[in-house]
Amino acid sequence: EFHWGSEVVSIRVGRRSCSVETLLFDALKGRTEERLHIEDPFQLGRNLHCVLRLENEYALYNKLWEAMQAMSRLEVPTGLAPVETLASGRMAV
Repeated sequence: EFHWGSEVVSIRVGRRSCSVETLLFDALKGRTEERLHIEDPFQLGRNLHCVLRLENEYALYNKLWEAMQAMSRLEVPTGLAPVETLASGRMAV
């Protein structure tokens, strides 16, 4: 389980890690905020949550939560359901 707000997704490290690990993420801006943390692999001080406005981050969190809930009920999450097939048998685009 990913701990939103207290873990960092890091390609450089190759795993998610606690955001307060000073040896790994000392330069990462905003790492103590209760937000999604994604380390820019080229600019280590850049937290890629900066490209999400806070309301978009909440929307992302809620959609991920809804998808997890659907999968726990063995349902296909909204947006991942198969595309409707047209009467001709072709897939709708």
